[in-house]
Amino acid sequence: MKSSKEFAREHSYRIPMLDASVIYRLNASGSGLKLYERVKNSKGNEKYRPNTALFSGALKYCLETKKLESVYKETFRVKSICSVHNDNRYSDALISVSFDSTYKEYNVFGKVEGYNGEGKLYVKAGCRYENSRIVDPNDNKYEITDNICISGDKILAVITYVQASANKLPVGYCNFGFDADNNCYTFKQAKTILSTADLRDRLYDKGFTMLNAKGNPIEYVRYKRSAGMSRIGKCYFIRKEMYKKMIAWSDFSPGSSKIDAELKEYGLTLISDPVAHEAYTALTLSTIEDTVEIPLDSILFMRDVEGFSNPDAINVKCEEGRAVAKRERVNISSILWDGEALLDESVFEQAGRSSKGMMLLRNRYFKSCAFNTKLQEWFNTSKIKDVSQLNGFTLAADISQVKMVVTESSLKFLKMFEGEFEDKIRYWAEHIKNNGGNIFGIVKSEKPTKFAGGQYVRTSYQLINTINITEEEAKTLVAPVNEFKRNLRNDYRYMKYYLDEFRSDDSEAGFNPLLYKKKLVSRILDKYPEFAETKMYYGFRNDIKDEIIELVSKYPQKGFNNNDCWYEDYSSEPFYKQILLCQKENIRWDQTLRKKIAIAIECIIAIIVVSIVVFGLVFNHTVLKTLSIVSWCLPFLRLLIEYKKNIKEDNCRLEKMTKYANSILKLDISASEEEWLEREKILQNDIYEHRRLAFLIPSLFYSLFRSKQEKTEGTIAVYYKKGE
Repeated sequence: MKSSKEFAREHSYRIPMLDASVIYRLNASGSGLKLYERVKNSKGNEKYRPNTALFSGALKYCLETKKLESVYKETFRVKSICSVHNDNRYSDALISVSFDSTYKEYNVFGKVEGYNGEGKLYVKAGCRYENSRIVDPNDNKYEITDNICISGDKILAVITYVQASANKLPVGYCNFGFDADNNCYTFKQAKTILSTADLRDRLYDKGFTMLNAKGNPIEYVRYKRSAGMSRIGKCYFIRKEMYKKMIAWSDFSPGSSKIDAELKEYGLTLISDPVAHEAYTALTLSTIEDTVEIPLDSILFMRDVEGFSNPDAINVKCEEGRAVAKRERVNISSILWDGEALLDESVFEQAGRSSKGMMLLRNRYFKSCAFNTKLQEWFNTSKIKDVSQLNGFTLAADISQVKMVVTESSLKFLKMFEGEFEDKIRYWAEHIKNNGGNIFGIVKSEKPTKFAGGQYVRTSYQLINTINITEEEAKTLVAPVNEFKRNLRNDYRYMKYYLDEFRSDDSEAGFNPLLYKKKLVSRILDKYPEFAETKMYYGFRNDIKDEIIELVSKYPQKGFNNNDCWYEDYSSEPFYKQILLCQKENIRWDQTLRKKIAIAIECIIAIIVVSIVVFGLVFNHTVLKTLSIVSWCLPFLRLLIEYKKNIKEDNCRLEKMTKYANSILKLDISASEEEWLEREKILQNDIYEHRRLAFLIPSLFYSLFRSKQEKTEGTIAVYYKKGE
């Protein structure tokens, strides 16, 4: 059985994504754009494959894709909605269209090699570029000569930033210029013929055509806006043959005589709100992880409850045309449990998410955050035995059927029509029940944040306002971050540690512009710690500080609190003692690994020596041949012996640090916290100096013995927790 991830991948597609200006330019010039291209396979046979450069958009697994697949197969009598190429699935069912650029008097048809990578081919509106020629609206063909194409007194095309032999532009020509130093044409300006609003009107009204591999037109008409793209105005266009079936499935507002008659029968009247309507019909395009079946007659719909408060707030008003902020008492109303639902635990178990606390659900005109509850158990303990006892409306005949309770704000369909509450629900359920209406898409469930392995969340003013804390409590909330920033600012060793620790993450964190500077500063601090007192270091520190905070917060195992994740939990001890125990753990890890690598080196040396002796005895080699083998192995042996010598020196340093750490641990109970911290600083300096000089241990050794050492450290930490 396939996992939900595998299933989702099989029902996600690459689709064409183009700007309206490009589509209109190609349609206006009559050239069209081929979505597929002819290629020859290894046997010389022709086949068609997607023009992958055009398929840069993505239609991820959603409720919409399931219906699209069946309609596409039924409409075009094919086995699949997509073609597979290089393990990607390409579909022409939809095209994602953006409206970012205008249609101008001269438009870019493509890029060419030129100075500074800026070479472009500009073609006059109404003309097209075909087989290295310019074709005008009357299908007359012209050659591009010396990077320019001229017909009479008209400039039909210009290639910019590519060397030309001479300037052939008419005097005073405003659209293009000529760079005499580099002998090339340059672009100046072009009059806008159609604005983005004009392009939107034309494409919405008439649609457009693309070409298949054989050059036959494929017609597209406007379908709906893309999910989450309302602010930037992207929308989907669908193949014309599929439009009626898909729109009847996803949008059942007035338009056809059948639907108008049904609405009249239920006593419903459409509320004119095109913006909201567009947003609600796009809900089925939301990317989902999986689906779950929830019968429509198992849902209890409840009226929204409005809450009121009278807090002291900063109120922004418009006074005499100016925004004025004043602290005053304000009356605030809000919908309690807006878009929320209670869902019985049996449904979570059915979805394979019994350990989750919520599921964000989607259906046609439905959007709700459902929380994991013991709903049926509550009905039993509360002695609710009949649906007539429920406050709300349900299609359920028996109380045992009710598995979900939703607020009316979850069903967006209710906002679109005027009519009785119950009639609107009946109409919605009746319309979707025979078209997979029981299937709800699961957008997501809760998961750990990406900050410090899920231990932290990014604060925002919404979060602060929601938890309703005081200014002092807010300071406590962000105290770990502020302490981290102070340490970065005031202690160069802290800064250096993070420069070295997170060097491998530079590309992911966007540190590349400062990478060279980071390495340089780290090396200077190694040799000259006093560099941390210079203006150059202060400038670097201020530039890099916020980026390090951002990086550390996203690091999966580490956070702002030094005791979190890096070391075992010694929280039962005083803070100053926790520091020492962490230092001792640091030393133990290093000692253990160095002892093991010393043993490994001794074993390798022994194996080499024994192998030489055995090799000489078995094959009865002469002394000369044996010596030649020894001389060949000698550099390797010297290297191993040198490593062993370095590790021995490292272990001596570690032994001294262990003794010093133990002496701190034996301090008299009357010793002050300052005395502990002063000695711990000395120990930390020794640890830092050891790290700077020590032989680097291969990561393999750490990986091999990590689990065992973690268990050992865990046992030691338990010892301190028990207070023994």
